[in-house]
Amino acid sequence: MADERGRSWHWKRREPAAFTWPRRVLYRAGWALTKWVAAPLLGGLEVSGLENVPREGGAIIAPNHNSHLDPPYVGAALPRPSPVMAK
Repeated sequence: MADERGRSWHWKRREPAAFTWPRRVLYRAGWALTKWVAAPLLGGLEVSGLENVPREGGAIIAPNHNSHLDPPYVGAALPRPSPVMAK
């Protein structure tokens, strides 16, 4: 059976992995652990410019890194879930 383009095979379109429920649960657990446990115990979390982050749509967040804990701190400080790419 061919599709409209004449191909006899095609990939099934799937929901992006970032939006599946296990990842959502793990993200929220990590967010809570970072924001409510790790940040207060390791010196707090200071955020500036949060009012410039849009509630929806694309955004590039480029923090000044001081340690390896900055990527989870950035994720915990944002007002919305966000995929994080950190090096």
